[in-house]
Amino acid sequence: MSRIRGLLLPAGVLVSAVLGLAAGDVTGDSAPPAAATSRATIIVGATVLDGTGARGRHASVRIEGDRIATVGRAAPAPGDEVVDGSGLVLAPGFIDTHSHGDGQIFDIPDALADTSQGITTIVVGQDGSSYAPLERFFRRLERHPAAVNVASYAGHGTIRDKVLGDDFRRHATPAEIDKMQRLLEKEMRAGAVGLSSGLEYDPGIYSAPEEVVALAKTAASFGGRYISHIRSEDRYFWKRTPSWRCAATGGRAVGCWPASSRRAPRASTSRPTCIPTSTGSRP
Repeated sequence: MSRIRGLLLPAGVLVSAVLGLAAGDVTGDSAPPAAATSRATIIVGATVLDGTGARGRHASVRIEGDRIATVGRAAPAPGDEVVDGSGLVLAPGFIDTHSHGDGQIFDIPDALADTSQGITTIVVGQDGSSYAPLERFFRRLERHPAAVNVASYAGHGTIRDKVLGDDFRRHATPAEIDKMQRLLEKEMRAGAVGLSSGLEYDPGIYSAPEEVVALAKTAASFGGRYISHIRSEDRYFWKRTPSWRCAATGGRAVGCWPASSRRAPRASTSRPTCIPTSTGSRP
């Protein structure tokens, strides 16, 4: 094991982001500046995998403040902290794009399960469930920072629950969908990266395709994404949804993959994504 600033890493692996540093603008091969404005950290001797898909190469990485300043030939300047990465692999911090860490981020802010794997950003609010309102969640994170960066989707199920309450075992009316869209707009303005849905779970399993598509369009209008836990595991309910509805907007598919498919087809403007139609009832 190798110890880097108090963190134990598997032998042969060195992840730059476990140092608590975020990747920023990265320049090519260059010498260090003649006069450094502040003390920097330089990692030397490691095999660098820069995240672009390029083959690993021996290079040095210079970090100034909270940004990676140079990747390439960078010699230490007087006063720099030098980390010897010989025999190790150096990479930017990893992003966990499907995390449920929001359930414990305030209880376990060091997020050791993530940082010990080199994960420095988690994306939460998955499967239709999110903190609400997100503005309050983000303010709390600012007051009590975690060891990782946190991004969040707005949960369809969370929004649906606020509008329909206990009367969720049915399709939403147009007026209710409009209320959901207004709530989603507020969450997107607060910083949500998009909309997530859990069409396998209550209350999302009772939603009609028109509801999901309308909300996905709202998220898209803010440049947001749509991600879903598909209707795939509740086989009893699945058998009662024989019809399929396809939705496409502006030549781009909007919705979730068919419940019968575990493998998403390649995106195509001529092959819109399909959403199983809910019957609106469940035993």
